[in-house]
Amino acid sequence: MAQFYERLFGALRELRIEARILARPYEHKSRIPFAEDDQHEVYARDRVQRYWRILIEVGNTLEEFRGRFLGNRRLCICSGTVSTSR
Repeated sequence: MAQFYERLFGALRELRIEARILARPYEHKSRIPFAEDDQHEVYARDRVQRYWRILIEVGNTLEEFRGRFLGNRRLCICSGTVSTSR
């Protein structure tokens, strides 16, 4: 974890991107800050690829079924007729 953390934030610094994160685990039994964590090295390639494929499918589904909302719509009652206006 420490090596990944340093490489990631080193690359961001080179790009002049300032990223602020809580640099320690939460909702996990380990309390070792990322920059100091040399114990956790698991990378489950198949799980990462599966997660990525799921995200792609979810994105495609959301894009396909998204609403056709084009902006603010107000109900306008003018001269006894009902119409929508932007």
